[in-house]
Amino acid sequence: MTVTVPTYLESTDALVNRAYPDGVDPGTYDLLLRVFYHHLCDGNLAILAAHWSGKDIGFAINDVLAAGETCVTQDSPIPDPLLRAGFEEWSKEEWSRNVTRQEG
Repeated sequence: MTVTVPTYLESTDALVNRAYPDGVDPGTYDLLLRVFYHHLCDGNLAILAAHWSGKDIGFAINDVLAAGETCVTQDSPIPDPLLRAGFEEWSKEEWSRNVTRQEG
């Protein structure tokens, strides 16, 4: 099943596409879920998980919840491909966007 990425998640999907231009393999998929778990709400991460994996969104949300159980801290190391693709800049932009939404 193909999941269309909504506009508000395009920057996150673009970051992952830059970091992993050959696609997201199963090991990388699990890692991405753990990395983004503290940055996105479960529903948004499930949309991206379904898009990256081709899974039904119902299965993807289960993967997200399982990743949440394995996330101990927000200080999990960020993989080098994501850092080189601009993770720090993405994180600052997302934080800024969320603050603006909450203030507005």
